[in-house]
Amino acid sequence: MWKTIKDADWYEVNDLGIVRSKERQISQWNGFKDIIRTFKSVELKFKYIRGYQNVSIIYNDKSRKTKQVHRLILETFSPIDNMSEMQVNHIDGNKANNKLENLEWVTPKENTHHAIQNNLREPKDQSGDKNHMAKLNNEKVKKIKELISEGNKDKDIAEMFGVSRTTINGIRNNKSWKHIVI
Repeated sequence: MWKTIKDADWYEVNDLGIVRSKERQISQWNGFKDIIRTFKSVELKFKYIRGYQNVSIIYNDKSRKTKQVHRLILETFSPIDNMSEMQVNHIDGNKANNKLENLEWVTPKENTHHAIQNNLREPKDQSGDKNHMAKLNNEKVKKIKELISEGNKDKDIAEMFGVSRTTINGIRNNKSWKHIVI
């Protein structure tokens, strides 16, 4: 079953994951007279980006864009209101399987969960200084733990390192930065 891609009337996709140009005729002036040029339907070649199939298509406003095939298929066959905020999940984990039955709309969190559950990617370690939001690093926490063991007050340590007393208390009670041992 073929459907025209939204805002790209010269192209269509099918539920098996194939994208093609449509056969069309265009009238052009060659300098002497109008001639009719016929363009045959052609299956578009994929370009792989990070393992996903992509195609280059020209939209009605004449802009050329590279689009992910799996996204084109769901946008065409199963559009939803908030699809710009959603991701496309390959149910079987195979990035090259762009059949409609293998695709679903998911939140970014659901997509990550699916990938981890199906061993498609490793969970990211967000502990300690691997967390991009961390104000401290392993060396600073070692120093903080030393200061705690010497009997310094949480308030004083917090001021020294520019963090809250709650942060220092979490280190003291081994609720955070557990992997640092002195």
